Amino acid sequence: MPGGNVPPLVLPSFRGKSMIDGKRAESRKPSSVLATFRLLVGALFSFEAIFALYLYSNALKFIHPFPFPVDETLVFAAMAVPVGMFIVLRRGIYQPALQLLAPILIFFGWALVTWTWSPSRIIAKQYVMDYITLDLFSMIAAGFVIAPSRDRIVRFLLCSAFFAMIISVYGIWLSINYGPIMFYKGFDFSGRAYLLWSYGAAFGAMVLFAITIFSRFLSGKQLVGGAFFGICAYFVLISGSRGALLGFGLGCLLLLLGSGRLWEGRRLRVTTSQIIAFFVLLLAVGYIGWMVVEGIASQSIGRFVKLFRQAEDDSVILTANRFDYYAFAVKAWLDAPIFGNGLGSFSILYRNMERYGAQPHNAFLEILAEYGLVGMVLFLLVLGSLFNRIRKAGVLRDPVMLTLLAMFAVQFANAMVARQLSGQMGLFAMFGLLTAAPALARRTTSSRFPSGGNALIAARTARSPFWIRWQA
Repeated sequence: MPGGNVPPLVLPSFRGKSMIDGKRAESRKPSSVLATFRLLVGALFSFEAIFALYLYSNALKFIHPFPFPVDETLVFAAMAVPVGMFIVLRRGIYQPALQLLAPILIFFGWALVTWTWSPSRIIAKQYVMDYITLDLFSMIAAGFVIAPSRDRIVRFLLCSAFFAMIISVYGIWLSINYGPIMFYKGFDFSGRAYLLWSYGAAFGAMVLFAITIFSRFLSGKQLVGGAFFGICAYFVLISGSRGALLGFGLGCLLLLLGSGRLWEGRRLRVTTSQIIAFFVLLLAVGYIGWMVVEGIASQSIGRFVKLFRQAEDDSVILTANRFDYYAFAVKAWLDAPIFGNGLGSFSILYRNMERYGAQPHNAFLEILAEYGLVGMVLFLLVLGSLFNRIRKAGVLRDPVMLTLLAMFAVQFANAMVARQLSGQMGLFAMFGLLTAAPALARRTTSSRFPSGGNALIAARTARSPFWIRWQA
């Protein structure tokens, strides 16, 4: 990036002309409050808001049920499809997303092929439906509609932060009034509310953390963003989800390391935000350590401590938990190393029956056990194609790309320690959003930004013709 400066998060500036007494005069820039209001209103009535509702729908329904006769996730997807198609027709087909879609479809195709020798019939059918509907739509909507536009990406980030705040505030209120929320059932929906809430809060918290560390020191935006981030961080800490806490920590660390060049030649170079965040991190680690020693650890930390104790107890390791799942997944892979045991086969091999929730709780082990080495190679091709494009684009210090990578870390942690790969709408949405690297690079190299850096939200570009055309 030119000059090696850390890209600040700044609101867009608006400059126009007005007619006053028959003379053309340049209008004043609107205040930052007005610019923020316009940004928020634009985010509220946008495709990105619908898509964010689609991703957060399963978590939000535990707070208040949606008044729809069918599943709310399908309703929001149906609302997003015509709007997304109109945007693609208007702006063109985004080639980087199309190039990523090919290896993803090949991976899905191989998963479907393995169904032919899988002993599963119930779970496998559900996995196929999740892959070709929820997951595929998530990738296409994020990659073809949102990723080509920096403005749309930022609107999606703001919507995600907004829903994360709603979840965090409600979860904290429940915790204060009713105690731990791990067994909260909400409106008697299936699923675990605390898992959906904690990952949703951690996902949106990455946006708030990025706003905090990239804003001007002690500015109003930094203070507000930091306060909202603290609310989300506190909820993740008390939610009881170890995976969400792990993804939260990885995402924050990634943002801190990427927010500035630590070394310039032989000189150490850090930003003020990095120094403050480092001491806050030390304080948090010290406080958590004190809680563990005193036996008053929060739900999430307490479950980490419990996990470490289980690793030393043979009677626990040999029962149905993650240690046993991991060991059996390796054994299942060794029984069919090349082609795998088939889609959705883990549950019936492990329990001699099909039961939802009986999966390896690790995406890589699940792929090896069910799709074999062939499936693993195809999945690694998806990851390799994605991150190779990011590396070539040279946007690893762009604040928007760093925020997307931090959010990807949260979703990837979910896939690695919590759920099965199918139905991971957030993960496949991040696959699509990360194809934004070439578009962000093009904006970075072709625009001039104030203060020697990139703006988080760039000025709007001219509208594209109303016909399909390719976008590089």
